[in-house]
Amino acid sequence: MGLMGMLAKGAKAIGQRVAGGSPKAAKVVMDVKRMSVQDVRAQAWHEQRAAGDVSHCDPERTPLNRRGAYGDHLLDPDKAVEQFIKDKRLRIDRRNEKPITSFVLSASAEFFKGDGPGGFDEAKVKAWSAASHKWLASEFGEGVVHVSLHLDEQTPHIHAKVVP
Repeated sequence: MGLMGMLAKGAKAIGQRVAGGSPKAAKVVMDVKRMSVQDVRAQAWHEQRAAGDVSHCDPERTPLNRRGAYGDHLLDPDKAVEQFIKDKRLRIDRRNEKPITSFVLSASAEFFKGDGPGGFDEAKVKAWSAASHKWLASEFGEGVVHVSLHLDEQTPHIHAKVVP
């Protein structure tokens, strides 16, 4: 199965897990792109709300965001990537300028609506987040070196960095 097939299957699996196995699954949004360590470092500043356009973020909800990372580099995904590569003694071909795969996982804003913090249904966010983490772990194992759940924007979403 090619990459696109694997990603489509993954999006369907996440949606079905959230919907309790129902074939009428929640719609899942997945954006995938390749990044260099420098790209990851630049995105980290935005994740920390320290740079870039953050007008779409609610600063009162920013403390609700959650992160997990290799080597406890919670605020520095670039350092998590670099430490993982060093610890696992991985050889990244120098010709591969963008060896890291970056995922953004989400669902429609309507799916998350509820009475919880930020106007989200806490149970749906929890189930969707757990299903997303389970899929990432099943597909990429320990190569998932950084995960960040954003709850301070209009739609909850997860940023994940994967090292081959």
